[in-house]
Amino acid sequence: MFDKIWSRHVVAEGPGGHALLYIDRHLLHEGATHAFGRLERAGRSVRRPDLSFATADHYVLTSPGSPALDAEIGAMMAGESDLDRVCDRLIGTANNNGGLDNVTVVAVRLERD
Repeated sequence: MFDKIWSRHVVAEGPGGHALLYIDRHLLHEGATHAFGRLERAGRSVRRPDLSFATADHYVLTSPGSPALDAEIGAMMAGESDLDRVCDRLIGTANNNGGLDNVTVVAVRLERD
């Protein structure tokens, strides 16, 4: 299976078994931000950003029985009914604290019928 997938993605082969591969999906995680920073400093970019997919890797649990919510985050969320404003506030705080390269906030309100 590995050989089949590999051979379908080889663009060019070089000496010593080196191969240039075409990667058609980029699955990103927290460590990927460093690579994007290096690309930017080198004046390069991702050829197909539309093929890049990422998932959140830090969670703030707010369900009953979960660990205590960070006091600062709790204060930003307390009493706010507009989830867009909550997200803006959380992103602004993260950016102000040095998180400029990889900040994602997803706020979901679950209500009982």
